[in-house]
Amino acid sequence: MMLRRSFLAAAAASAGLALIGAEPAHAKAGRALLGPLRAATAADVAALRSRWIALTVGEGLDLADAGTATRLATLGADAETWLASMSGTSASLWPDLVVTGASANVTATANRLLTIARAVASPGTGLTGDAAATASVAAGIGHTAANLYTASTPEYGNWWDWRIGTAQSLQSAAILVHGALPAATRAAVVAAADHFLPDTVFAGSLATGANLADICLGRALSGAIADDGGRLASARDRLSPVFPLVTSGDGLHADGSFIQHTVIPYTGTYGAVLLGSTSRLIALLTGTEWAVVDPQRQVLFDAVERAFAPFMHDGIVMDTVSGRGVSRGLGADGVSFESDHTRGHSIAASVVALAGAASTAERARWRALAKGWIQRDSTLPLAADTSLGVAAYARLRALLADPAVAQADEGTGIRVFGAMDRVVVRTTTFAASIAMCSKRTSYYEHGNGENLRGWHGSNGMVSWWGVGGAHGAQYSDHYWPTVDPYRLPGTTVSLKPLADGAGPAWGGSMPTTSWAGGASDGRVAAVGMTLTGLQSTLGGKKSWFVVDDAILCLGANISSTDGAGVTSVIDNRAVGQGGANALVVDGVARVATAGSSYTAAGPAWAHLEGHGGYVFLAPGQQVGVQRTDRAGAWKTINTGGSTVSATRRYVSLYLAHGQDPSGAAYAYAMLPAASSATTQARATGAWASVLQNDRFAQAVSVPSAGATLVNFWEVPTAPIAGLSVTKPASVTVRVDGTTATIALADPKQAETTIDLVWSRAGSVAALGVGVVKLGDGADIRLRFTVGGRAGASLTATVNLA
Repeated sequence: MMLRRSFLAAAAASAGLALIGAEPAHAKAGRALLGPLRAATAADVAALRSRWIALTVGEGLDLADAGTATRLATLGADAETWLASMSGTSASLWPDLVVTGASANVTATANRLLTIARAVASPGTGLTGDAAATASVAAGIGHTAANLYTASTPEYGNWWDWRIGTAQSLQSAAILVHGALPAATRAAVVAAADHFLPDTVFAGSLATGANLADICLGRALSGAIADDGGRLASARDRLSPVFPLVTSGDGLHADGSFIQHTVIPYTGTYGAVLLGSTSRLIALLTGTEWAVVDPQRQVLFDAVERAFAPFMHDGIVMDTVSGRGVSRGLGADGVSFESDHTRGHSIAASVVALAGAASTAERARWRALAKGWIQRDSTLPLAADTSLGVAAYARLRALLADPAVAQADEGTGIRVFGAMDRVVVRTTTFAASIAMCSKRTSYYEHGNGENLRGWHGSNGMVSWWGVGGAHGAQYSDHYWPTVDPYRLPGTTVSLKPLADGAGPAWGGSMPTTSWAGGASDGRVAAVGMTLTGLQSTLGGKKSWFVVDDAILCLGANISSTDGAGVTSVIDNRAVGQGGANALVVDGVARVATAGSSYTAAGPAWAHLEGHGGYVFLAPGQQVGVQRTDRAGAWKTINTGGSTVSATRRYVSLYLAHGQDPSGAAYAYAMLPAASSATTQARATGAWASVLQNDRFAQAVSVPSAGATLVNFWEVPTAPIAGLSVTKPASVTVRVDGTTATIALADPKQAETTIDLVWSRAGSVAALGVGVVKLGDGADIRLRFTVGGRAGASLTATVNLA
């Protein structure tokens, strides 16, 4: 190991130049949740520091486990690399991380120091307890706090680096080598954090949701460094605004939605950060006088099953709620890799950590869920996920090894998240998500050079996976840099070329329409969206009707004057490298080789081997099919990504509506994970019928499920299957024997009440919240109070005559 002795001496001397700032004010009146504060004793905060070290590097590590040993060895090797190249100047601690004008390099500097500190504090790294390495990282912290991240450094570049990234990593490193830091260095680190995290930051527009949780964690680490109970109490009290449900913008909503950046569904990334930072802060403070005991913390606890679990499937978190995070993938270093699996594993580890502060019943349920997520992930088994740190990996490995915990399955059902225009479907054979957008949520988010071609990801994209780990690599194996961004499954798009990063950053491109969402009784659903194109004249109506093991997809009034073609994408499945999965159309194999295409005139059905089937519900549709090899590098969609190109094969089915269509339509059904025989049987039998498909309404009937599903885009002039409404609405009716369940929702979230009439004799048996009976007997008449319910479904049960 090469240590820079002259640098160590200079850094140690310069660390004494920075002095601790004034004590920050405590939380405002009404925020304090426990008794009067007292000065923290050395023993109090030393215990907290020990707990933070356990949370950061893990505890009870099994060095005989290959995964643990490999991670520790890698940690040690990385630390050796940074130790050997450390060479401090007034503008950098490492020659390749000059911080002048580059805020990301400040965070990268703190991250390298944390890597060394973790290696020293962890067993099995080759640097465990190494005195010289400890002195080096201590001096590096001092140099950083005196020159690069100081109490007088002006903020430039990305605010996140100063208030979250550097603040957390530098202070965490300081805690790990606390005993080796001179008092002046500790004071300088805390003063720098105070400079970038003053009390005023908590009232700022950036301190919401996940960002607020991160900022509070930074404040708590300051308290742990400075033996300061006031800072710890402030971190606890300032966390409270994270917990209450919100009705718009950032945070957790009553229906389980999570929004960040005001208009972006973000459960999978910012939501994961919220869960991770809050779980660590709660775990750090539990059992102390600074414990987080705000009764509204139960909102976060409830969110584990209400907000996070619905989007978790066999180890992944669905990309539909990961925003620009889907573009990260392979980093510029060619080693780091982020995917739906790595994000999902991180959420699972946070759930297990938070379980330590939950009730006995919650702890048991959460651990069973997390075990199922990880155990069923055959695409990226836990041991192969090198993105997980030692502590998170050890936590999940111990869970898998615990015979007292039986894995929980994910259940079945349909959830409509009206506050973020998302739908999740779970059946016994597949899981799916539908991504929509409206004046409440953006088309897509780009920013910091990320997600440059995510234009159409929320314009009706349907993502799906089989159960038990099937299709786990569908959106993980270099999907986003290689898929045609104009051919995302489920979308209807104008082929008008769009610029990389089209529209304002951070979700600034918004539809002006309000209809996105639908009605569901949990077993069937009628979901719809008013289609509007990004920087396009494209418009139309799109519906997805979910029943049993199928999603029936209808499009109507599809029109555009862009001077470009318009395409509705039935599906676009990644089949790996050189995938030879047979595609059969009406019993005949088609597009067997890469680069081949075929147009089927009025087909009845198609089936893609190993994936699923498609039934065409309208006569005369011209269905195009292709098998294509596509190359792409992560750098193309993310400026921080790898330049190395990958090639993947896709099989796509689509409907070409031609240039500048007027009133085009389509109707087909997706049968994810279905066999060829099942698909053909559905196509040849009287399984489902389209009742209406135009700009006024879209409706289907599926007799085998007793289901009639309707999106009334306008007030009907005549009933559809005996159903009529007084305002636009989504309606489902499901008949089971002599009982029927009716569900209604207002996807526009604009009405106060909607009346429904069903011309069917019967009597009202039960009314859900917000529903009143107007009459029954010869027909059923109900009033649904939909106002203020964020598009939620209201239900009633009817006994049929």
